[in-house]
Amino acid sequence: MPVFSNSYKVTHNGVDLQISSNDLKGFANSFITDANVIGRCSERFILDLYVYANTSGLNPTVVIEEIQALESPEKQSRTKTESMFQRQPLKGLWHKHFFSSHFLPQNMLLAHGNGRIDKKIEQVFSKYQGMEDNEENYRAITREIRQESSDLYNHRQGQNRLTGEWIVFVKHKSQNYYMCIDSHANDDQNVYDKVILACEKDFPALKQVIENYS
Repeated sequence: MPVFSNSYKVTHNGVDLQISSNDLKGFANSFITDANVIGRCSERFILDLYVYANTSGLNPTVVIEEIQALESPEKQSRTKTESMFQRQPLKGLWHKHFFSSHFLPQNMLLAHGNGRIDKKIEQVFSKYQGMEDNEENYRAITREIRQESSDLYNHRQGQNRLTGEWIVFVKHKSQNYYMCIDSHANDDQNVYDKVILACEKDFPALKQVIENYS
Protein backbone atom coordinates (compact mmCIF):
# COMPACT_ATOMS: atom_id res chain seq x y z
CA MET A 1 0.00 0.00 0.00
CA PRO A 2 1.32 3.51 -0.71
CA VAL A 3 2.78 5.37 2.24
CA PHE A 4 0.41 8.31 2.44
CA SER A 5 2.67 11.02 3.79
CA ASN A 6 1.68 14.20 1.92
CA SER A 7 -1.15 16.70 2.03
CA TYR A 8 -2.35 18.47 -1.10
CA LYS A 9 -4.10 21.63 -2.26
CA VAL A 10 -5.72 20.96 -5.61
CA THR A 11 -7.99 22.97 -7.91
CA HIS A 12 -9.81 20.98 -10.57
CA ASN A 13 -12.90 21.92 -12.60
CA GLY A 14 -13.14 25.09 -10.57
CA VAL A 15 -13.29 23.20 -7.26
CA ASP A 16 -10.69 23.80 -4.53
CA LEU A 17 -9.71 20.81 -2.42
CA GLN A 18 -7.52 20.42 0.63
CA ILE A 19 -6.62 16.75 0.96
CA SER A 20 -4.83 15.19 3.90
CA SER A 21 -2.88 11.95 3.94
CA ASN A 22 -5.66 10.44 6.08
CA ASP A 23 -8.23 11.45 3.46
CA LEU A 24 -6.33 9.53 0.81
CA LYS A 25 -5.73 6.50 2.98
CA GLY A 26 -9.39 6.25 3.98
CA PHE A 27 -10.48 6.75 0.37
CA ALA A 28 -8.14 4.02 -0.87
CA ASN A 29 -9.29 1.56 1.78
CA SER A 30 -12.92 2.23 0.89
CA PHE A 31 -12.65 1.58 -2.82
CA ILE A 32 -9.67 -0.73 -3.37
CA THR A 33 -10.25 -3.82 -1.29
CA ASP A 34 -7.72 -6.10 -3.00
CA ALA A 35 -4.49 -5.82 -1.00
CA ASN A 36 -2.46 -7.11 -3.94
CA VAL A 37 -3.81 -4.38 -6.20
CA ILE A 38 -3.53 -1.51 -3.74
CA GLY A 39 0.10 -2.45 -3.21
CA ARG A 40 0.68 -1.60 -6.89
CA CYS A 41 -1.15 1.75 -6.85
CA SER A 42 0.91 4.88 -6.45
CA GLU A 43 -0.16 7.68 -4.13
CA ARG A 44 -0.47 9.81 -7.30
CA PHE A 45 -3.03 7.38 -8.71
CA ILE A 46 -5.08 7.50 -5.50
CA LEU A 47 -4.86 11.29 -5.45
CA ASP A 48 -6.06 11.58 -9.06
CA LEU A 49 -8.96 9.21 -8.38
CA TYR A 50 -9.91 11.20 -5.26
CA VAL A 51 -9.83 14.48 -7.18
CA TYR A 52 -11.96 13.18 -10.06
CA ALA A 53 -14.45 11.73 -7.59
CA ASN A 54 -14.78 15.00 -5.70
CA THR A 55 -14.74 17.48 -8.58
CA SER A 56 -16.15 15.67 -11.64
CA GLY A 57 -18.84 13.43 -10.22
CA LEU A 58 -16.86 10.33 -11.13
CA ASN A 59 -17.91 7.17 -9.34
CA PRO A 60 -14.57 5.58 -8.34
CA THR A 61 -15.98 2.09 -8.86
CA VAL A 62 -15.97 2.55 -12.66
CA VAL A 63 -12.18 2.95 -12.49
CA ILE A 64 -11.80 0.03 -10.10
CA GLU A 65 -13.89 -2.14 -12.44
CA GLU A 66 -11.47 -1.42 -15.30
CA ILE A 67 -8.54 -2.33 -13.04
CA GLN A 68 -10.29 -5.57 -12.16
CA ALA A 69 -10.65 -6.27 -15.90
CA LEU A 70 -6.93 -5.67 -16.33
CA GLU A 71 -6.15 -7.97 -13.43
CA SER A 72 -8.45 -10.81 -14.46
CA PRO A 73 -9.52 -11.92 -17.96
CA GLU A 74 -12.75 -13.17 -16.39
CA LYS A 75 -13.85 -9.59 -15.70
CA GLN A 76 -15.68 -7.65 -18.42
CA SER A 77 -14.41 -4.25 -19.55
CA ARG A 78 -16.76 -1.60 -20.94
CA THR A 79 -14.08 0.19 -22.92
CA LYS A 80 -11.56 -0.63 -25.61
CA THR A 81 -8.63 -2.92 -24.88
CA GLU A 82 -5.62 -1.48 -23.08
CA SER A 83 -2.75 -0.45 -25.32
CA MET A 84 0.83 0.74 -25.18
CA PHE A 85 1.73 4.32 -26.01
CA GLN A 86 3.76 4.36 -29.21
CA ARG A 87 5.24 7.86 -29.18
CA GLN A 88 7.75 9.53 -26.93
CA PRO A 89 7.84 10.49 -24.15
CA LEU A 90 5.11 8.00 -23.16
CA LYS A 91 6.36 5.13 -25.35
CA GLY A 92 6.47 1.89 -23.38
CA LEU A 93 3.86 2.96 -20.84
CA TRP A 94 0.33 1.55 -21.05
CA HIS A 95 -3.10 3.10 -20.81
CA LYS A 96 -6.64 1.85 -20.26
CA HIS A 97 -9.74 3.93 -20.77
CA PHE A 98 -12.52 4.12 -18.23
CA PHE A 99 -16.02 5.36 -18.87
CA SER A 100 -18.45 7.37 -16.78
CA SER A 101 -21.69 9.15 -17.61
CA HIS A 102 -19.96 12.53 -17.75
CA PHE A 103 -18.09 11.24 -20.82
CA LEU A 104 -21.39 10.64 -22.64
CA PRO A 105 -21.32 13.82 -24.79
CA GLN A 106 -17.81 13.01 -26.03
CA ASN A 107 -18.80 9.46 -26.96
CA MET A 108 -21.97 10.63 -28.69
CA LEU A 109 -19.87 12.97 -30.83
CA LEU A 110 -17.53 10.12 -31.74
CA ALA A 111 -20.43 7.79 -32.53
CA HIS A 112 -22.06 10.43 -34.73
CA GLY A 113 -18.86 11.51 -36.47
CA ASN A 114 -17.69 11.13 -40.06
CA GLY A 115 -21.16 11.97 -41.34
CA ARG A 116 -22.82 8.93 -39.74
CA ILE A 117 -25.65 10.82 -38.05
CA ASP A 118 -26.14 13.08 -41.09
CA LYS A 119 -26.60 10.02 -43.28
CA LYS A 120 -29.12 8.53 -40.84
CA ILE A 121 -31.11 11.78 -40.74
CA GLU A 122 -31.17 11.95 -44.53
CA GLN A 123 -32.48 8.38 -44.67
CA VAL A 124 -35.29 9.17 -42.23
CA PHE A 125 -36.37 12.30 -44.11
CA SER A 126 -36.21 10.41 -47.40
CA LYS A 127 -38.55 7.78 -45.95
CA TYR A 128 -41.15 10.42 -45.11
CA GLN A 129 -40.70 12.50 -48.26
CA GLY A 130 -44.02 13.26 -49.91
CA MET A 131 -46.03 12.27 -46.87
CA GLU A 132 -48.63 14.61 -45.41
CA ASP A 133 -47.35 17.41 -43.19
CA ASN A 134 -49.00 16.68 -39.88
CA GLU A 135 -48.11 16.36 -36.22
CA GLU A 136 -48.21 12.57 -36.26
CA ASN A 137 -45.58 12.33 -39.01
CA TYR A 138 -43.40 14.98 -37.34
CA ARG A 139 -43.43 12.94 -34.14
CA ALA A 140 -42.61 9.78 -36.07
CA ILE A 141 -39.63 11.48 -37.72
CA THR A 142 -38.38 12.71 -34.33
CA ARG A 143 -38.70 9.22 -32.81
CA GLU A 144 -36.81 7.59 -35.66
CA ILE A 145 -33.96 10.12 -35.57
CA ARG A 146 -33.68 9.66 -31.81
CA GLN A 147 -33.57 5.89 -32.30
CA GLU A 148 -30.92 6.12 -35.03
CA SER A 149 -28.80 8.29 -32.73
CA SER A 150 -29.19 5.77 -29.91
CA ASP A 151 -28.34 2.88 -32.24
CA LEU A 152 -25.07 4.54 -33.30
CA TYR A 153 -24.06 4.97 -29.67
CA ASN A 154 -25.09 1.42 -28.75
CA HIS A 155 -23.09 0.06 -31.69
CA ARG A 156 -19.99 1.84 -30.40
CA GLN A 157 -20.67 0.51 -26.90
CA GLY A 158 -21.19 -3.03 -28.23
CA GLN A 159 -17.74 -2.91 -29.83
CA ASN A 160 -16.17 -1.88 -26.49
CA ARG A 161 -15.11 1.41 -28.06
CA LEU A 162 -16.44 3.78 -25.41
CA THR A 163 -13.73 6.21 -24.46
CA GLY A 164 -13.19 8.23 -21.33
CA GLU A 165 -9.96 9.18 -19.65
CA TRP A 166 -6.85 7.14 -19.02
CA ILE A 167 -5.54 4.89 -16.32
CA VAL A 168 -1.81 5.12 -16.98
CA PHE A 169 0.17 2.10 -15.82
CA VAL A 170 3.42 0.19 -16.14
CA LYS A 171 3.66 -3.49 -17.04
CA HIS A 172 6.62 -5.08 -15.27
CA LYS A 173 7.28 -8.76 -14.56
CA SER A 174 3.70 -9.72 -15.47
CA GLN A 175 2.18 -7.20 -13.08
CA ASN A 176 0.51 -3.83 -13.55
CA TYR A 177 1.59 -0.79 -11.57
CA TYR A 178 -1.05 1.94 -11.59
CA MET A 179 0.66 5.31 -11.75
CA CYS A 180 -1.89 8.05 -12.44
CA ILE A 181 -5.14 9.06 -14.11
CA ASP A 182 -5.05 11.62 -16.85
CA SER A 183 -6.89 13.28 -19.69
CA HIS A 184 -6.39 12.96 -23.43
CA ALA A 185 -6.12 16.75 -23.45
CA ASN A 186 -3.11 16.89 -21.13
CA ASP A 187 0.35 17.34 -22.57
CA ASP A 188 2.22 14.03 -22.93
CA GLN A 189 5.27 15.41 -21.16
CA ASN A 190 3.14 16.38 -18.15
CA VAL A 191 1.77 12.85 -17.98
CA TYR A 192 5.27 11.39 -18.22
CA ASP A 193 6.53 13.70 -15.48
CA LYS A 194 3.67 12.58 -13.20
CA VAL A 195 4.61 8.94 -13.76
CA ILE A 196 8.28 9.57 -13.00
CA LEU A 197 7.43 11.44 -9.80
CA ALA A 198 5.09 8.61 -8.76
CA CYS A 199 7.91 6.12 -9.31
CA GLU A 200 10.37 8.18 -7.30
CA LYS A 201 7.98 8.22 -4.35
CA ASP A 202 6.46 4.74 -4.40
CA PHE A 203 8.28 2.46 -6.88
CA PRO A 204 11.90 3.62 -7.23
CA ALA A 205 12.98 0.48 -9.08
CA LEU A 206 10.50 1.22 -11.87
CA LYS A 207 12.01 4.61 -12.69
CA GLN A 208 14.96 3.05 -14.53
CA VAL A 209 12.63 0.60 -16.27
CA ILE A 210 10.60 3.51 -17.66
CA GLU A 211 13.64 5.57 -18.61
CA ASN A 212 14.96 2.56 -20.55
CA TYR A 213 11.86 2.65 -22.77
CA SER A 214 13.32 5.65 -24.56
